[in-house]
Amino acid sequence: MILIGYIILFAYVSIIGAACLGFIKGIKHQHVKAGSDFSIVIAFRNEEERIDDLLLSLEKSDLEQVNLDEVIFVNDHSLDRTVEKIKRWSNHNKFKVRIAHLNHDVGKKKAIDLGIKQVLSTYVLILDADVQFDAKFLFKMSQTLDANRSLIILPVIEKNGIIFSRIASHALTVLSLGLASLGFPINVNGAALVFKREEYIRLEPLKNNFKISSGDDMFILKAFLKSKESVIKPFVSKGIHVLTDGPKNISEFISRGVRWSSKMNLIKLPLINLIGIFILLCNLYVFYFIFFNNPLGAASLLWISIKFASDLMTLYFSFYLYDKRAITIFAIPMFLIYPLYLLTVLILNLLRVKMNWKDRPVLTPKSI
Repeated sequence: MILIGYIILFAYVSIIGAACLGFIKGIKHQHVKAGSDFSIVIAFRNEEERIDDLLLSLEKSDLEQVNLDEVIFVNDHSLDRTVEKIKRWSNHNKFKVRIAHLNHDVGKKKAIDLGIKQVLSTYVLILDADVQFDAKFLFKMSQTLDANRSLIILPVIEKNGIIFSRIASHALTVLSLGLASLGFPINVNGAALVFKREEYIRLEPLKNNFKISSGDDMFILKAFLKSKESVIKPFVSKGIHVLTDGPKNISEFISRGVRWSSKMNLIKLPLINLIGIFILLCNLYVFYFIFFNNPLGAASLLWISIKFASDLMTLYFSFYLYDKRAITIFAIPMFLIYPLYLLTVLILNLLRVKMNWKDRPVLTPKSI
């Protein structure tokens, strides 16, 4: 068991080390001028209480050198007053705004697809309705839009919610951007994602997945990964990132984990699944070395120290680049809590516990 634990740790540290090196490599000086034209597509459902930060971020954005064609909001059968709020806001801004509505179709994927097919820009930036960003974000992001990039992975970090979920979002950001910088993209976040519109139309990544509630981001990544013509790159710039709402409590944290892990089972990309397995096994091995092996023995202390140092290194790069060093202290309890969280999510997935999302049941191929 100890030998297996060290083999898994070696794989884990290799993944973390590569991601950190890639993260550093990905920090490059951008061009002075903005790149190609783009439009923004925002799917929303009942976001009246959460959309203000997004609207304010758009309003304050530096758009003088940005080739922004339009912002299109797509209403997924909202029952509150989100549409009215957007209409009032759109009367006082400096760019073109439209609101589209799903009629007979339902779901975020359908809303995203409708918005993408209604715009005519070279690139499309999809955003969740609860995000916010710095005034320079759109300009900095647009500098990466050139003919050599098909899909660009953006940094998304949680701005609120329980601290352990916020820390996890930092670690996932380093893994996603770092490995993508080395040519091994494993994850994207649908809260903020930009890609070429014509390639999306050609690949139709959501065509056979509309009935599955979640996973729009990973289905898009899968389609671009399988296309030999696509070039996937990360966007890494000091202090520039997208903030999103995190889960408010442990229950939401676990529920989201079950939903996310369920969609990963559907993606079926060997490298991504293999990396996920090593990360899961290494975190579960924390229990073995603490509770089932002598935790003060040399083998256990060395394993635990290497694992903790690797985790801390991952968080350091994100905390430093995005100026969130104040929450570093929570990395210590996170070392024990995150493996417990992963174990809980794994058990709930095995039990096929049903979940709701956006007041609708989460659907997978097994539940349709």
